[in-house]
Amino acid sequence: MSKYAFVLLILFGVLAGCGNEEQPAGDEPKAAELIAEEGFEADDDIVQGMYKRYIGTIADMPVVVNLTDLDARLNGHYYYEKIGLPINIYSYHRDEDAENEFVFGEYPPEHKDPQDKWYVTVQGDSIVGVWVNGDSTKSFPISLKEDYPEGIMRFGIVSVEESFPYKEGASDPAAEVSYTVILPMGRSAGAQYVKAVISQTVGCDTNAKNMQDCIQQKIESYGKMYRQTMSDMGEDMDNSPMNNWDESIGITIVYNANDIVVLDRGHYEYSGGAHGNHSDDYVNIDVRHQKVMKLDDMMTVDSARLVQLITPQLRKRF
Repeated sequence: MSKYAFVLLILFGVLAGCGNEEQPAGDEPKAAELIAEEGFEADDDIVQGMYKRYIGTIADMPVVVNLTDLDARLNGHYYYEKIGLPINIYSYHRDEDAENEFVFGEYPPEHKDPQDKWYVTVQGDSIVGVWVNGDSTKSFPISLKEDYPEGIMRFGIVSVEESFPYKEGASDPAAEVSYTVILPMGRSAGAQYVKAVISQTVGCDTNAKNMQDCIQQKIESYGKMYRQTMSDMGEDMDNSPMNNWDESIGITIVYNANDIVVLDRGHYEYSGGAHGNHSDDYVNIDVRHQKVMKLDDMMTVDSARLVQLITPQLRKRF
């Protein structure tokens, strides 16, 4: 977990008045075209989606929402503009017969806390509904609209899933592995730099021809490792539920404005035991200057004093 991610997010608001990179005019390629260039083909094993950015209000307070729209699943982050702290959200359908009706759940600061929820309708370029707190004692209106001003980056999304049964012809035990990555929609130098950073964040190296080749290599390597591990355990462990492994890696957007993009690399893995493990790594990209930012790029601080200030908040949230 990046300890300083939320500090950087708050500071990004200060950069809003610094101006935006002037983008060259011209037709931008479509998401499907760029996804195809990275070696992906639309088939049953690949799901393609889009990144969506909304602005609006919750309880009359300005918010920015960054979502991935993938196979009717909406997930991502939002933040109140006056606060800047990202809040993770995920969605599910309120009713299978009402495809535009969603419930969004917010990940609470602490697992024991009740979960705040959104009850919304997603229609066209708008999201409207109600925010309800965890114990249902308070509710506030939600009104959001898609917004893509100058200084933001558009993205397409691709998700690849594969299953590796330990024994051919058997469905159990098996390992499930998935990768969800975003691809910048554009051919500018900034877009190419962001794509390179995403590739590094996923764990790709220069040996891969493209993103599809990289991900396929990593998926096959995981499956090979799983089957070898199961083989070493012996047949008496075949029916153990702990042998159903799972790994998922996903890139989502936390912040996208003023030529700055903040990525969240979420990683979940279960490889036996009582429970799986989850981690988030944040990458802060200065698109205009084509660099990955660190805290030292934003300000000079008294490190000892900063630790004293942020440690109580980190312990509370994580």
